[in-house]
Amino acid sequence: MPFWTSFEPATPPRYRGACLCGSISYVLTQRPRRVVQCHCTHCQADGGGPFQIMAEYRIDEVVVKDPWSYWKIYTVREGTLSGQPKEKHFCGNCGCTLWTVAMRDRGELRMVRTSLIENGDRQMGGMRADSEGAI
Repeated sequence: MPFWTSFEPATPPRYRGACLCGSISYVLTQRPRRVVQCHCTHCQADGGGPFQIMAEYRIDEVVVKDPWSYWKIYTVREGTLSGQPKEKHFCGNCGCTLWTVAMRDRGELRMVRTSLIENGDRQMGGMRADSEGAI
């Protein structure tokens, strides 16, 4: 019996996404827990607008493929609403932020940028942000 590793999860993926250059891609194996708009100054600066829209997933629901080891993490240590650090995960090749991991959630959740999800609006089934605030 051959042995191999596979990027594809055993169940059909619900959503796919990638950074701008395509070096880091991912499969989201479930529907998001919720979709939110974050208006914190970090997301405003990172996204170049008044807010960013993100979909919340548990870490095990995001299967990442990073064949060139471009996945980087920048930790925001000060100025967060919760007072706890948060990590901005991004591609070291194109600089695109993929998701944020807030330590207030013990690092268990990824806030994935919905704009990077393939066919985002159609794939999300018309889900709209159900809350606003900051992480």
